[in-house]
Amino acid sequence: RRHVVFRRENAAMLDPSGPTPIARHLEQWAEVEYWMRVTSRSTQVRLKQAFAISNPQVRATFERRTQGLVTLRTFIPTATLPDPNSARAVCDRGLRLEGSAGMLVSVGNISLPGLVATSREGRVVRRPTSRREIEVLLCEVGIGRAQVVDRNSSPETTELHPEFDSLLLEADPQLGGELALGMLGEGFLPAATWSATYLIRDGSLILPLVLATFELDPALPEVLTATPCAVCQSRPATSFCAADEAALCHSCDGDLHSRNHVVARHTRVPLYGAPGAQLGVCAEHPGTAARLWCTSCCKAACERCQQVHSSHDVAGLTEKYRTVAGQKPLAEVERARARLSKRLVELDGAIAAVQENGQQAEARVYSILESAVQRGVALAEGRIQQYLADQQELKRQLEEGDWMADVLNEFKQELSPHEFLEAWTRSNKIRAEVAKMSELPPHQPPPELAVVGDLTVVAGEAFTQ
Repeated sequence: RRHVVFRRENAAMLDPSGPTPIARHLEQWAEVEYWMRVTSRSTQVRLKQAFAISNPQVRATFERRTQGLVTLRTFIPTATLPDPNSARAVCDRGLRLEGSAGMLVSVGNISLPGLVATSREGRVVRRPTSRREIEVLLCEVGIGRAQVVDRNSSPETTELHPEFDSLLLEADPQLGGELALGMLGEGFLPAATWSATYLIRDGSLILPLVLATFELDPALPEVLTATPCAVCQSRPATSFCAADEAALCHSCDGDLHSRNHVVARHTRVPLYGAPGAQLGVCAEHPGTAARLWCTSCCKAACERCQQVHSSHDVAGLTEKYRTVAGQKPLAEVERARARLSKRLVELDGAIAAVQENGQQAEARVYSILESAVQRGVALAEGRIQQYLADQQELKRQLEEGDWMADVLNEFKQELSPHEFLEAWTRSNKIRAEVAKMSELPPHQPPPELAVVGDLTVVAGEAFTQ
């Protein structure tokens, strides 16, 4: 089992004068080629040449900039490098990103120019019919804490908040299904797919490690394609039934061999156990079937090579495959997975707590606002009631004066002269006394209402202060 690990310390030992050719027999060559085949889901991709990049100044800047940040490894096609970058310039002085547009970087299953084109409607994968070369940079990218943005928005113009280091484009929910069901020729591409796309705006977050040229050769066998199920033709086969002479997927296997006790006795074997199936070819003799596996060299070998590997850790190819295939994941991988799962649960709890706290703060803000509005309304209503009281009193005095005047006019028509004069004398006296008694204090405009202070929502140290 080969572990895909590109170690910084190995790269640091390279010749600092410039890109250094990587020999084909080195493990680094095999790792780069293997990782490209995993990300492109193709064994028709071969590594033609590779150069290790070592620039102490660029590395020092990268390590200083990414200290404490999450970093990832990925391939960046040189054809997608933004101006003013070329492959040679990036090797010499690192990547330069001008302006705020930045550069999109994908990790996981990547899309290389001209290598794979997926149709959303038909889910068909097409590849070139002739050889072509693809130049890429294997880079370490510092993503740090990524700010999630809508894939359909314009990430190039999205503001990057100070607490984040990169932008993560929200995953396309349909992309995984398209990749997983993609067909190539007579078989299925690997169904295990994953990818993530980040927008990097700081060139110092990208460290070039290897400049590589790959060749896509359609004439090479595509060993990663899985045989379609002989029954449904819509899923890859997982086992072979000798009695039915058919390769079956898990679903069709269970359906066919559960119909009665006769077919239930059919023996099914893994696909590599089917008649005529080849276990592998010798690494040194491509035309010869392999029977052995050398763990020391990480290579398949034929019987002719047995003497070469006599002092190595060698086992039968079938036995080694069964042993490794039946093993549990590495303990360190399981521990890392458990740690990540625990951290996810903690983050779920933290998110729920923040949401609850936010709702409480929102309710408190609305409560304060409602109380302030009610207070303002009450103050305004109080002042209005004072005006209304004065208004009613003034109207009453006017009506009372008019009433007394009307009475006096009627007396003038009905009474004798001396009676009218008596009434007129008494009426004037009463009206004068009433006027003195009803006089209101001078009108003083009340002070205007004003909003004093600000309502601020704070967190952390600002709250304690």
